[in-house]
Formats: sequence, structure tokens, C-alpha cells
Amino acid sequence: MVPVEPKAADSDWWDSFFNPREDLVSRPPSGLINVEGRLLSVEKQVAIALRRLASGESQVSVGAAFGVGQSTVSEVTWRVIEALEERAF
Repeated sequence: MVPVEPKAADSDWWDSFFNPREDLVSRPPSGLINVEGRLLSVEKQVAIALRRLASGESQVSVGAAFGVGQSTVSEVTWRVIEALEERAF
């Protein structure tokens, strides 16, 4: 059996999947500001989206847990889903 090395395209995909999207970091919309007036980190955005998707809790409940409003939970969840979709194709 001949060992198979990963293709460059596979490596590129892997790297791009785990690197934060530049637009999530550099140009966050004004709706991604928490109650304290701070911008949400990429990590917090992903945590909010994963909790919303995994738990089935309401957007209001998830928002209360993270100190953001319902509309922010909605927007963050869709942004993370869109980022995942872009990386899947």
C-alpha cells in the first residue's frame, strides 16, 4: 500500500476553515455590539451561534446568557451559518 499525502487543496481548505473570517473580525456591523458597548469577538459570535443551534433555546434566552439582544443573536447565528456554508463548498 502506497501512503497518500494530503492534497494541497485539502490543506488549503482546512487552513481557511479554521482561520477566522476577515469580515467577521475587521468589519463587524454595528448590530454586533453587546450591552456594554463593546464589539463581539469572533469566539463569542461562534459561541452564541453554537449555543442557539445546539440548545434550541429562544434567541432572547441565549442573548440574556451572553449579554446581547435578540436581534444580535439572530444576526450572529446567520453570519456563522453563512461562513460555514461558504467554507463547505
